[in-house]
Amino acid sequence: MNRKRLVLLFVLGALALSLLVGALVGGLLWLSADRREITHQFLGSVRTGRYDLAYELTSQRLRATTPPALFQSYVDGRVPNARRSTSDWINGEVGDLFTHSCMEAWLSGPGLDSDKVYLLMVKEGEVWRINELTTVEVSDCDGD
Repeated sequence: MNRKRLVLLFVLGALALSLLVGALVGGLLWLSADRREITHQFLGSVRTGRYDLAYELTSQRLRATTPPALFQSYVDGRVPNARRSTSDWINGEVGDLFTHSCMEAWLSGPGLDSDKVYLLMVKEGEVWRINELTTVEVSDCDGD
C-alpha cells in the first residue's frame, strides 16, 4: 500500500472512532438528562427555601420516613450547605441508569469550596426521585 492510502485510512479510522466516542458520550448524557434535571430542581428548590417543591421530588420511602414538617430539618442536617449555596455542578453519576442512580454534585457559593453532596435516586414508575441525601460518599456512589 502506498503512503497516501495509509494516511487516508488512518484519518478515516480516527474520524470514525471520534464519531463513535462522541455518540457514546452524547447517548450517556441524553440517558442521564432526567436525573440531572431532578438534581438541579431539587437543589435549586432547597437553595431558594422552597422545601415544599423539593419534597415533591422525593421517593415514597423518603416521604414515608420523613413527613413534610420534618423535611427541612432532614435536608439541613444531611446536606447543611445546600441552602447557602448559590449554584451546583453535577460532577458525575453512578448507577444502572434504569432503577437507581447516585448523582454527585458540587455546591459553590460564598464560603463554600465545591462542597460535595450525593443524591441517591430511585426510579418510581417513569419518574426519578430523590431517595437519600448525604455529604459522605456511600458505596452506591463510589464509581472508582
